[in-house]
Parts: sequence; structure tokens; C-alpha cells
Amino acid sequence: MHTDASTLKRASIWHEASCIIREEGFKAFWKGNIFTIAHRLPYSAVNFYVYEHYKKFLQSILGLERHRENLGTDVSVRLLGGGMAGVTAASVTYPLDLVRTRLAAQGVGPSIAISFSVYETSRSYWQSERPNDSSALVGLACGSLSGIASSTVTFPLDLVRRRMQLEGAAGQARVYKTGLVGTFRHIIKAEGLHGLYRGILPEYFK
Repeated sequence: MHTDASTLKRASIWHEASCIIREEGFKAFWKGNIFTIAHRLPYSAVNFYVYEHYKKFLQSILGLERHRENLGTDVSVRLLGGGMAGVTAASVTYPLDLVRTRLAAQGVGPSIAISFSVYETSRSYWQSERPNDSSALVGLACGSLSGIASSTVTFPLDLVRRRMQLEGAAGQARVYKTGLVGTFRHIIKAEGLHGLYRGILPEYFK
């Protein structure tokens, strides 16, 4: 949110965190959290509640109460029941999530596309070169790599989106008045090319 280039040069995770604490107090780290809770609380409640019912329903259809030894089928029931529960919970709480989704949706499509592409490609290559490695290790490593790749590619667009959404907050003067391309140019001119990746380290941690 800073527009002073000299201030931005000193920016870091710890510097920004200390500024937030000094200027707004420690509780500022949870600003806006009530909206997340308003969505997550009913979502989680519905999700877990209907999951048990879906699981029992599927078990009764497949007769798993009498055949508990069929581990593969039981796992499939859990996956299917979990998926059905997720769909139900998402449908019920969709109105609560609509506003948040609209604000964040601009970067979701490219991020997911890049993430899955890198994940599948790196996993296939790894498994062809080292077929005896643990599948859990391969999944975690390739998942981390895909997340870093997608964040790196889409972060500048996400940063510009946030800057355009948040400018003018608290009565500050508007800076970005020339649209998406103009905002990119303004950031590069004022902060340099690395300004498009300011704050990417917390994104990698996330």
C-alpha cells in the first residue's frame, strides 16, 4: 500500500509485521477474519455433518457393515462421501463465499492451470527416473514445486489486482488511474521490475 519508493526499498516480512503491530496493534493481523469465519464455520459444520450421513448411506448400499475387511472399498466410500459432502457444503454456503470469490477469481484460473501442469509433468518425470521413491515424498516435492511455479508466474497480476482494489483506502490519494497495463507500468517505473514481486516470500510460505 506504500507509494513511497524509498519506503518500499526497506520492505520485508519483519519490517511490515512490525509496522502493523506499531501502527494498528497485534489484533490487526486478523482484520477481516470475521468474514472468513462467517463462511468457514457453516461450511465446516455442514461438511462434517453430511459426510457422516453420506458415508453411512453408501456403506448401507454396499453392505460394508458386514464386510469391514474390504479396505479398498471403504476408502472409496470415504472419498466419494467426502466429495459429496464438499459439494453439499459448498452449495449451501455459496452465497457467503461469492463476494470473496469475485475479488480473488482473477488469478485462480491461471494459477490452477500452471500448478496442475507443473505437478503432473514433474511427477511423471520423477517417477520415470526414480520409480522406487516414496509416492508421498514425490507428491509433496512436486506439489511444492508446482505451487512455487504458479505463484511466481501469477504473482505480478495478483499484486496489481490488490493494488488497484485497495488504493484510495483510508482516504489516501488514488495513484493507479490508467487501467491494468498502466498500473504495471507505474509499478515498474516507481519500484523497478522487482516491485512486481514485492511480498512474494510470504506467498511462497503460504
